[in-house]
Amino acid sequence: MLVVGNGLLANKFRSSNLPEDTIVIASGISNSSELRQSEFNREKELVLSYAEVGKVLIYFSSCSVELSEKMWTPYIRHKYEMESLIISNKLGLVYRLPNVVGFGGNDKTMFNFFCSAIRNEKEIFVRKNAKRSLIDVDDVVTLVEYLVTSNMSRKELSYDLMRVVLPTQYSVIEIINVIQAHYGKKAITSMGEIDFLDVAKSYVVEDCIKKQVIKFDHTYLSRLVKKYA
Repeated sequence: MLVVGNGLLANKFRSSNLPEDTIVIASGISNSSELRQSEFNREKELVLSYAEVGKVLIYFSSCSVELSEKMWTPYIRHKYEMESLIISNKLGLVYRLPNVVGFGGNDKTMFNFFCSAIRNEKEIFVRKNAKRSLIDVDDVVTLVEYLVTSNMSRKELSYDLMRVVLPTQYSVIEIINVIQAHYGKKAITSMGEIDFLDVAKSYVVEDCIKKQVIKFDHTYLSRLVKKYA
């Protein structure tokens, strides 16, 4: 197994037990506000440089591609184009992820930003009715490892797209409330326009939860905050 990258996902996958013919691409664009075409081209070239006959690439996309296309940013469009490139050319697996939570990583990710803003008494802009799906980086690794190495055939798993999403989406206000309670500091928030992202459930992940591959229950959000805030 080869892991490409040095970020949050890459560092976790290095200790996983994925098959030897797996190449995990975890070195891409971490900033969802990225606008530079040069950066999108760089990631595309990186992925293609690791495409090998007999190897299975694992690429991480974003649930934000499930927004209406008219609302796509350059980053979201790029993620969709990368999904299409990998699947249409049978290069490997695409895992579509929600907001991944863990130590380190990009300080602009939602969870890290909320924690920093609350600690430093900075304003948080919240869209009305906004909900977000969160997942522990450790659970991402466990689920991907299980899906690739379980008794599901590699033929079924390879060259396809899977959504690694937990059953519950949390309102952004609920996430903020749990973090501010953890710190004992009141968040400064302002409300804006209506949010449009609604992440569908993953029946594959729900089946994994039933099989106790990972633990998911009503305490998941509070456990995430206690672990990583």
